[in-house]
Amino acid sequence: MKALRFGALKKIAEKVNVTADPHNSSAFAFAPDPAENGAFSQKIFRFLNRSDIPAEKNEYQQTLSALTAEDRARFLAALRQATQTGVPFHMIFRNQLEDVIYCEAGTEGAAFICSFVTFGGAAPLQTYFDQAEKSALPQWRTNGEGRVTYANAAARELLNLQVGASASEPERGEIIVIQNGNRRPYRIAKQINPENSTDQIFYAVDITEEKIATATAQKAEQGQKVILEALHRTGAALFDSKRKLRFYNQAFVRLWNADIAFLETAPDYSACLDQLRLKRALPEQRDFKEWREEQLKIFHADENEYFEEMWHLPDHRTMRVALKPHPAGGLIAFYEDCTDRLRLESSYKSAANNLQETLNALSAGVALFDFYGKMKVCNKNIFLLGKTDSVRETFPENPTFSDLYRYYAEKDAEIGGFWAELVQLSQKNGACKQLKRIIACGSGETVYEARTETAGSGDILVTFTDITAEQVARVALSEKTDALIAASHMRDTFLKHLSYEMRNPMTAVIGFSEALREEIFGKLNGKQSEYVADILNASRELLHIIDNMLDLVRFQKDDRENRADFKPIPLSEMISNAITSAQRRFAGKPVHLRVMNSLPDNMQVTGELSALQQALFQILLNAYEAVPFQNGEITVTIYAVEDEIHLAVRDNGRGVPSVLLEKMNASGAENYGAEDMIAGGVKKGAGFGLNFVKRVCRLHRAELFFASAEGFGSCVKMIFRAV
Repeated sequence: MKALRFGALKKIAEKVNVTADPHNSSAFAFAPDPAENGAFSQKIFRFLNRSDIPAEKNEYQQTLSALTAEDRARFLAALRQATQTGVPFHMIFRNQLEDVIYCEAGTEGAAFICSFVTFGGAAPLQTYFDQAEKSALPQWRTNGEGRVTYANAAARELLNLQVGASASEPERGEIIVIQNGNRRPYRIAKQINPENSTDQIFYAVDITEEKIATATAQKAEQGQKVILEALHRTGAALFDSKRKLRFYNQAFVRLWNADIAFLETAPDYSACLDQLRLKRALPEQRDFKEWREEQLKIFHADENEYFEEMWHLPDHRTMRVALKPHPAGGLIAFYEDCTDRLRLESSYKSAANNLQETLNALSAGVALFDFYGKMKVCNKNIFLLGKTDSVRETFPENPTFSDLYRYYAEKDAEIGGFWAELVQLSQKNGACKQLKRIIACGSGETVYEARTETAGSGDILVTFTDITAEQVARVALSEKTDALIAASHMRDTFLKHLSYEMRNPMTAVIGFSEALREEIFGKLNGKQSEYVADILNASRELLHIIDNMLDLVRFQKDDRENRADFKPIPLSEMISNAITSAQRRFAGKPVHLRVMNSLPDNMQVTGELSALQQALFQILLNAYEAVPFQNGEITVTIYAVEDEIHLAVRDNGRGVPSVLLEKMNASGAENYGAEDMIAGGVKKGAGFGLNFVKRVCRLHRAELFFASAEGFGSCVKMIFRAV
């Protein structure tokens, strides 16, 4: 029983020959000394899970059958109440053989223990009290008038009871005794004397330890409830041994949207399940009654067992349910809504699978390592570098730099060397976070670009990209580039020499033609003069083409090299010189030429004077060739628009076909040639002039625009940035 522990029983047993239950430290029984008073027997029965039928059913029935009907009814009533309330009791009976039977019962954990001690040989009740004199428990007997007829030594000492004195029964069945200066509570239990119905037998049991244990249990229970109430996401409910709801926290109310008024009625577990079923808050069952009975069986399970299951509810929630039998009887239940967690886990697994599939689809080998060099995620290609035929199972679950080094060191020295470098650098606190190496496997048949990059949280991303094809293409491109550079250099050299070698003879031809035209060596007839004029014009045209070729060769250089010689340009002088050169070229063609200059004096451009003058000269030459022989007009306009300088040349010539104009305005069309002029219907010119003008504009970062309409003339505009 809770009132006495095994240590106290042992002390009492040493004094009064108490026989203690070897299986239960709480049950005890008094027995006379066999040497002094015949034989005695003791029977102990265990009632589990608050049942009123013990495990030793047959022997229990035989013991009860030995009692009188009245004593048996009195015992069963007391037992029924005790198994439900847990309150211990004591009784004394006479069996049919006039033996004295002392019965004592009490709780021990979830079990209820009942002990029957039979004093054999039809011993008179006085024998029992003779033995009680030695007991440390206060015991006394009163008559019908309430006077003490017997009191043992403990009662006389502790309670100051004397034979003949009046002893009133306490109202609450408990008294306080001052013992060694300490207040100690005692519970008073009484029984009717089976030899005399007017007499009563009393026992005083020290319940100090029981009070302390009860207070401690109450504090523990209160603390348990506080802890359960603090579970904001986990619903908790306590059911007692009668399956009644004794406690629930607020999370329980929220999870089940429970009716508090219903919960306050302390419904049993079965009613709670029925209520949840009405709300469609239970998983669908084929046979609900059978399922509910299985749930109720948990109340009778061993206290060490633990039950957990997942409830998939009709409202698409998933509830984790944990049920644990309580040591004192009953059940404690926990409910947790796992819907969001399971959805998050599913989403995470799906994302992880998608990531793995994406990584496996990459042709490069990819692996992510943590700060300490342990692999977190990778694709299969990281284990298939070079000519190796490794499988993932060759490595540990999370291989390190060292594991990969040991494996590849035997397969390919170059790849193994890279992993060895990572092993060394990883020991220098992140020195391997930025690394790039070109690795040629074997005899160079496979080339990898190995990189390490810093990822989140200090992780290190290692990639092996197969750049074999790129490397081959890079080598081929480098060889072709070198060949093109050499060819360009040879072309430039050839053109320079060719132009120089052609310019000298042409100068001689032009000089002698002019001498013949001036009739320095004698008079010419009309036919001869005509032929000399044709020779002179053709020679000048050829010389102009040669000059254009030389200019193109000069501007093939890098624009940065040409811009290094830029200086401020006097635009008026440049325009005047270009016009003078064009008029001298077409001296025999009467053309009305106007210059309109509204440019402020403080605005100018920087560049190469000769290049801009030659470009304007080319534009004027095209205009002279396009205008009619009679009434030809050319207008040169220069003006400012904000920070831009516009230089435009307009003529009233034949115009340019739309097909040719589109080609002229095409972005980057600097290879405009004679075939384009022929396709556009222009039979004269080699196309060097337009290409030269475009290159000059590009060099000076100027914009070039062509506008024309057949039969209405043309306009060429250059736009420069002013400084």
